[in-house]
Amino acid sequence: MKLSLNIKIILIAVIPLILSIMISMVISVTSMISQGDARVEKYRQDLLDDVKANLKSVTEVAISVVKQQYEISSDDASKAVALKLVKYMSYDEKGYFVIQSDKGYMLGHRFAPQLEGKDINALKDPNGVEITVEILDIIKKKGKGFLPYSWPKPGFEEPQPKTSYVEGFKPWG
Repeated sequence: MKLSLNIKIILIAVIPLILSIMISMVISVTSMISQGDARVEKYRQDLLDDVKANLKSVTEVAISVVKQQYEISSDDASKAVALKLVKYMSYDEKGYFVIQSDKGYMLGHRFAPQLEGKDINALKDPNGVEITVEILDIIKKKGKGFLPYSWPKPGFEEPQPKTSYVEGFKPWG
């Protein structure tokens, strides 16, 4: 089949134009996907920052309860009251507090009372994070800070990613 000169000229002009449009569309779609991924990551980071700020704030409230009880009396009975108060505090429907000694013993855990009084230094999450060792390290080096790990959460069968904010109270270890 022979094409006329006019059709050949039109094809020579139109085919590159169509290819250019297609390439531009691919670049635009790729850019939009990339920007969308960046927005999702920014949103995820903003959400994590909000969670961390909230964790820090509620932990400061729990620490203030302990400090207040310590100011009333520093004896063992006062310590037991502070422990019980913090152990049963909660926040954000499913949030709770755990109390550990500076030697790695579980002093209070509302949802895992079977751990209370036990040495939990060897406690690891499924990813190998030595939870208690890391907590004690954060407290020793900085006094307070965040620790990401996995832990069985109420309402879930498998351990879930979790970020805890830990803070020490030196007078009671």
